[in-house]
Amino acid sequence: MNNLIPYILLTLPFTLSGCTDAGVGNNKDDANPYMDASIFVQADIPLGATYAKVAAVAYSEGESVQLIGGDVFSARTEAEEKILDRNEIFPGYVYPKNYYRNTLTLNNPSTTLNINVVHAPQETRSDRWYPAEEVIVDTEPSKIVGYSASLSFPEEVEITSPQNNLVYTNRSDAFYLQWLGNPADKLRIISYQSCLSNNRSDPFRDWILYFEIDDNQSHNFTIGDFIPDESPIIFDNSMEDLLTSFVQIFQNREMNVAGVFEANQASTKNFDITYCTIELNLVRQKIGSLENTINDGSILGSRSDQVFMEYRP
Repeated sequence: MNNLIPYILLTLPFTLSGCTDAGVGNNKDDANPYMDASIFVQADIPLGATYAKVAAVAYSEGESVQLIGGDVFSARTEAEEKILDRNEIFPGYVYPKNYYRNTLTLNNPSTTLNINVVHAPQETRSDRWYPAEEVIVDTEPSKIVGYSASLSFPEEVEITSPQNNLVYTNRSDAFYLQWLGNPADKLRIISYQSCLSNNRSDPFRDWILYFEIDDNQSHNFTIGDFIPDESPIIFDNSMEDLLTSFVQIFQNREMNVAGVFEANQASTKNFDITYCTIELNLVRQKIGSLENTINDGSILGSRSDQVFMEYRP
């Protein structure tokens, strides 16, 4: 494909990163899992929505870390402020419980969204199981508390072609993707493919594709760009793309799927396709700012639209 930078994420069977068991004691200099932390935050406004989907993750020494000891991600718009909840959908898979998410109301899409790591032990205990009379000793804030980031959103993106739910019968079938809106910093295709087979021993395969393309309001694709043949597609993953796929594909759905591919490729070799569905998300992104000496990471505000299609060979 011309002008495409491909990234592909297999939805299941491997774990990208682990959860550290290091605790934070009453002394904030005790075993600290947040040394040299990197913060990744993304917030997206789907087309026509009056809310933003927000997700965040902290990384330290190459692994995503669970916020502990009363530390939380707090997100704020001009309309409301919320603590981001731990993700409970994919324990042990690509999306471990170290991802945090919530949905915030927006009165104005041109608003700024702020993310802060704050110390809020009472709020983190609000849904715990232990009795109210249990004696709890709060830890002190860790070194990650005070880290902050801010983002704003690009101009709306709207897909005008192709229409939803068109059916294609060959990998060589072409479609002309067209959209509206002025360019921002990045434009990504985030697509989720799921294919079914009548083979009971191998009935289902799914994967995610990433393409960064020019924001020039049109691009030619073929179905083969999204549904590989017997030749495997080799890919790599970045934390930024993993978080984008979480926001676009998984944040609002429960998924019960079983991936079958190696961690570094996707292929339909020896898989007799009955049909495939393609969920194509067009995501216009604007780079935000990290503050207060965060070591590394990325902050992205985005607006998105999607189109659905089928492949029935």
